[in-house]
Formats: sequence, C-alpha cells, structure tokens
Amino acid sequence: MIRVNNQYDVPWHPGMTVQDVLDALRFSFRGCSACNNPNSESLLATPVR
Repeated sequence: MIRVNNQYDVPWHPGMTVQDVLDALRFSFRGCSACNNPNSESLLATPVR
C-alpha cells in the first residue's frame, strides 16, 4: 500500500511508477513531488477535475 498526502491509500504492484499512483488518484503532475521517506508527507499533487 502507498500512502499519499497522508489521506489516500493506493495498492502497490511491482514496477509501479509515480504516474501509476497519479493515475489511480486521478491527479496530474502539476505541483507533484515524491519521497520514499515513510516519516514524510511529501507527495503533493493537484486533482484533475
């Protein structure tokens, strides 16, 4: 499981990319950053509406 913005959970799968996470959440790349530190809240993205 991947936790996003400390509020969304996305199932993990082998070979998963940041784009896969953004697609699952229907987010765009606008304002996106990522971190693999579990103690950090650093994946920020703008929802596509």
